[in-house]
Amino acid sequence: MTLKNRFALTFACYTAAVLALFGGTYYFSEGRAARRAQDESQLKILESLVSVCREASLAANGLAAINHLAALKKDPAVDFAFCSNPQGLIQAHSDPQKIGRPLSEADTGSPRVFKRQTEVLIGGLPVGVAQVGFRRDYLESQIRLQLWGTLSQLFAVGGVTFFLALIIALVLAWGLSRPIEKLAQAARAIGEGRLDHPIAVPKGGDELSSLALEMRDMGKKLKELNELKDEFIAGVSHDLRSPMAAVRMYIDFMLQIDKDRDKILPSHQKILVTIADSLTRLSIFVTNILDQAKMRAGRMEYYVKSAPLDPILHGLYALYAIVAHQQGVRLELNIPKDLPPALVDPERIEHVLSNLISNALKYTKAGGSITVSAAALEGGLIVTVADTGKGIPEDEIPNVFDKFHQVDEADQRAQRLRGTGLGLFIVKKAVEAMSGSISVRSQPGKGTTITLRLKSAGSMQDRNMPK
Repeated sequence: MTLKNRFALTFACYTAAVLALFGGTYYFSEGRAARRAQDESQLKILESLVSVCREASLAANGLAAINHLAALKKDPAVDFAFCSNPQGLIQAHSDPQKIGRPLSEADTGSPRVFKRQTEVLIGGLPVGVAQVGFRRDYLESQIRLQLWGTLSQLFAVGGVTFFLALIIALVLAWGLSRPIEKLAQAARAIGEGRLDHPIAVPKGGDELSSLALEMRDMGKKLKELNELKDEFIAGVSHDLRSPMAAVRMYIDFMLQIDKDRDKILPSHQKILVTIADSLTRLSIFVTNILDQAKMRAGRMEYYVKSAPLDPILHGLYALYAIVAHQQGVRLELNIPKDLPPALVDPERIEHVLSNLISNALKYTKAGGSITVSAAALEGGLIVTVADTGKGIPEDEIPNVFDKFHQVDEADQRAQRLRGTGLGLFIVKKAVEAMSGSISVRSQPGKGTTITLRLKSAGSMQDRNMPK
């Protein structure tokens, strides 16, 4: 549950609890007040009856009392009423048939009647009794009606109050959660490496504002440190390329050009090939790091033009053939003679293919094979690098081109296969920057095939423009 919903629900529950407590208290209070009002009304009726009975006793004439009792009988709450004289006889009764009878026959004695009575005094001396019987069911129904009206009002007022409270809760929750959500998005962006993500500072100078300011300062400092790191890596990578190229040139000279190369001992040749292979991997590693730093800085440039792939592919074949032979892997190159030129950046496409062939060699064991093929398609070219290596699990295939992603990293460490997780990421970015596409097919234990689809130059002019 989100913080906004949690806050709104808590506020709504708190409001409902307060309303229920207040409503319950008010309901029971109204019930007591209604019963108290009934008691007061009953006492007033009894007092009025006592006054009439006293006057009738003084005048020795019950006609006034009879008329008063007839009027009381019309009250739906009154069941009966009477006055008695000093002789204990009924002087006046709401039922005329009981006038003159003994006091014992004055009331009905029904349990549904609630009776109130008092002595009639004159000069402090009792001269009779006044009694009124009230209908219990009518009194209770009146209280129920009154309480139902009160309850209806409470429901109406409570419903409106709860609805308004819910709206206020949602507004407050949105006002509190919105800045927090923005801060969470900013934290997520910074965690993903987007250090220039804008961080809005909420108004009000509260704790959220302080947190936003701290996060903004943190992002700025991280961005400065990251730029320093990128500049350092780019500088080091650039400075490493020249000595590596020189070492590579001397190795190639000793193994392929020097007229005395046949005098090199086989064991020494093996060592030189190992050095050449390690140097090639180091060159790819340094180039990947440098390219990634350029991409982050937005300074990566691609000079796309019409370029033949034949010399690039043959050069890479010659570069990796010796290493493949030493590893016991068969490296094959299948290129038709009439392969048309492609619209690519020659330097970048060479680095792309070098990455792919190097990866294939890294994951193909002795006895396996790697086939590099190229063919012309309608409006383009297709280049494939297929190996019979360990393959890629199906669930990993969608992620192979992600930055820093490495398939089965634990197994790679066990086999001492080190990598940065940048190779295929940079390959994909480079191919797409040259208006091409890349795809991968793989089966664990059977091998992997990576396919590049590039545009063919055709009759188009070279495009020596940076992208």
